[in-house]
Amino acid sequence: MLRELERRVANETKKAAASHDFNHLLRVAKGAKWFCDILGVTEHEKQVAYAAGLLHDIIRPATEKYDPLKDAMKKAEEIMKELNMGKTETKEVLEAIHAHHYPDPKKKAGYSVFLADKLLEALGAYIVFRRAVFMGESPDFAGMGRMEATTRHWTARINKWHPSGYEKRFAKLIDYQFSWCQKFLDAFRRGEQWSLNLNDAGFEAGKKGTSTDKFIASFKPGLKEEKEFKEEALSYIRGDKFSMFTEMII
Repeated sequence: MLRELERRVANETKKAAASHDFNHLLRVAKGAKWFCDILGVTEHEKQVAYAAGLLHDIIRPATEKYDPLKDAMKKAEEIMKELNMGKTETKEVLEAIHAHHYPDPKKKAGYSVFLADKLLEALGAYIVFRRAVFMGESPDFAGMGRMEATTRHWTARINKWHPSGYEKRFAKLIDYQFSWCQKFLDAFRRGEQWSLNLNDAGFEAGKKGTSTDKFIASFKPGLKEEKEFKEEALSYIRGDKFSMFTEMII
């Protein structure tokens, strides 16, 4: 059933926003399974988390001017019905999708999707590339200069983020992931050339509809920091960081 769901989601997202494509959904699904192992859940809960990860952004246009959660849940329900998924399992998956916006640590399947989406896909060196792509493709920033758009978007995201909403055992992982974001933002505010180069390249990729993963793979670093960010992002995309991440969790 999960393989069939993967195929359906991959087909459904062929024309998805470049910053929220199938690669993002698949990594959240895999990340949710990884967090399930850490949280200690049943095999059934792990399957629910994986399905919810695949479906959590099945509707996600490149804008932050409306909340697509209800539309995503409606589409997810349609897909699961077409795949003849049982009513009980469908309900559990929908609850886990809802939890990626409104988490409850006691409901571990949904909490794992939230953690994968927020600590893995929305932090680290990877998100620096992804946010640049998002700003390039999003109509939210039309007519803005790149300096203004980037400063406004990153400030909003940083202000929205607060580590107190997470269990203490994730503190080291959060600090590590957040440090990449802070390094980029500090450098950008100082006008350091490497940060401007990376950001501009991401904007151009987003304007062309190039996916985040393809942008990262094709990005040609000219300065030391650009190379460091690319290597870190690629390492995460390949899944090479998980042994290190595991050691960070208490």
